[in-house]
Amino acid sequence: MIVGEKNFSQIRSLARSFATTLLNLGYGSDWLYKITLDFFYYDRNRIADNSAIKDFLEFFDGEPFEYMVILKGCNLFEKISNSCEKFKVKILGSLSELEFDTSDHDFTAGSQEVLIQVNNIKARDIHSAKAKADSKLELINTLFSLFHHKQAPDFQHDCLVINVTNGEVNRSRKALNVMHKCVDLKPPEAARKMNAFISDFSLEKISFQKFTRSAELHSLALNSDSIENQMINLWIALESIIPTNKDDDLSTIEGIVENTLPFLNVIYYQRLVSRLAKDLLNWKRKLFISLIKPIKADGVTQKLIKLIALPEYEQQRNQLRAEFKDFHLISDRFEYFCYVFSSPETLLKGLESHSKRVEWQIRRIYRARNIIVHSGKTPSYTSILVENIHDYLDVIMGSLIQLATKPKTIMSIDQGFKYLSLTHDSYKKDLGKKGAIFTSDLIDKFHSEKI
Repeated sequence: MIVGEKNFSQIRSLARSFATTLLNLGYGSDWLYKITLDFFYYDRNRIADNSAIKDFLEFFDGEPFEYMVILKGCNLFEKISNSCEKFKVKILGSLSELEFDTSDHDFTAGSQEVLIQVNNIKARDIHSAKAKADSKLELINTLFSLFHHKQAPDFQHDCLVINVTNGEVNRSRKALNVMHKCVDLKPPEAARKMNAFISDFSLEKISFQKFTRSAELHSLALNSDSIENQMINLWIALESIIPTNKDDDLSTIEGIVENTLPFLNVIYYQRLVSRLAKDLLNWKRKLFISLIKPIKADGVTQKLIKLIALPEYEQQRNQLRAEFKDFHLISDRFEYFCYVFSSPETLLKGLESHSKRVEWQIRRIYRARNIIVHSGKTPSYTSILVENIHDYLDVIMGSLIQLATKPKTIMSIDQGFKYLSLTHDSYKKDLGKKGAIFTSDLIDKFHSEKI
């Protein structure tokens, strides 16, 4: 596909499926991100033509490696060394005891610390190996807390990751908390929104208590480094904020899917176009602003949607296309949205496809949560699911906040879910009308809703 016929739509679809498959096989998202940047952006001598993709795919052609991870932990680990050995964890006197060359790394324990060696880790990359080592030590910490509550056998995340298979030694530090992988407001904007939220929030007492309980569970997940705790707390937060299922024929998971989809669908393409708008501003701010400035709309995102969708802005679209030149990634994204917004029918088909993907993902999250709770195992792809459920919960809670503040559309959480359900039905009905075309008024109606 890449070295032959160049079909960007199929390449995009295959790339998405390939990335999902790699994550399910156990590759870490941090490692995939690093290896992709190194190959496509930083190594300028590697890519001569499209056949270079074969070199990239070779990174994912092997079996899992055996790793050893060396960390620094408190002296308490010495006192529980016998128990640690049951988990393939031992106390290391010094790095000189190892058969591997670690001379390039200045890694010594402090006066109140010991070196901890975690062995027999099967993983596909160093980030996944470190995550498995952390998981073992966190389990030891958890078991120790059953017998002593005041002090825990803590460890530092700065460590050496040794590939036992080929002898390669790497340094690794604490990975970014999965809960922090999201678009966040800057502190001044966050403060402004919180002040408005506290002064104008209109939810009745019972709904407010329900909302704050979900917020507390969200906060617990945010403050935890345990991927299992994050998953469980976020799932309970999502499940508790959704109205009680009144249909006996509807299962719990079907009720969650049915109530979640309207929130995610109504703003789906608006969020995607908003990201494109930010990238265009970062790319050529002056040019982009000059093209959208004459367009009558509320905000940059809505202006860009009109530029993409309406026939009267064909000249501006062509001018933007001409500026892309060899910037294929942003060009492909722009052409994708031009296709999506070519008619209400194609937009509706895109939303239907998105609905299926979200439903599948919610069911995966539910299964992963059950596996963690009932079997004690943690699926290798759990971190991705945590990112997804965190995003779903943020969208729902953010939408409810908007609806319950000025001009105060709702007074209860149930009203908020009903409002989104009706908005979503109206949205799909207008898009599905026979012979419908995009007009400025239709775009204003879709993208000027309170959410």
